[in-house]
Amino acid sequence: MAAVISKEYDVILDTATRKVGASRADIVSLDIEPLSKHIRRLEGLADELLASLNPSSQPLFSRPSRAGVYKMAGYLTNVVIGFILGCLTFALIILAYLSATNPAALKTLLGG
Repeated sequence: MAAVISKEYDVILDTATRKVGASRADIVSLDIEPLSKHIRRLEGLADELLASLNPSSQPLFSRPSRAGVYKMAGYLTNVVIGFILGCLTFALIILAYLSATNPAALKTLLGG
C-alpha cells in the first residue's frame, strides 16, 4: 500500500517499507496481507480435514480432552446401521416364513 505525498511531483510513501519514492503509472502496488490471512486460515482448515481422517485425533474447534470423538462417532454409526439392517433382515425372514407356512395369515396381515 502506498500513500501519496505529492501528486504534482509524483512522490509516494510505501507504507510497508517506510520508503519515499517516485510514483509511476505503469507499476501497481497491492497489499496482499488480508489475502495471506485468509490463506493461512484455509490451510489450517485443510489440515484439520486431513487430521479428521485419523480417528483418534481431536477436532480443531472443540473443548479439551475430546480426543477419539471420531472413533466413537464411527462406532455408534456402525451400531445403528447394523441394528437397522438386522431389523429389516428379521422382518424379511418372518414374512418369508409366514408366506411359506400360512399364506392366508400373511394375506390378512398385509391387509389384502
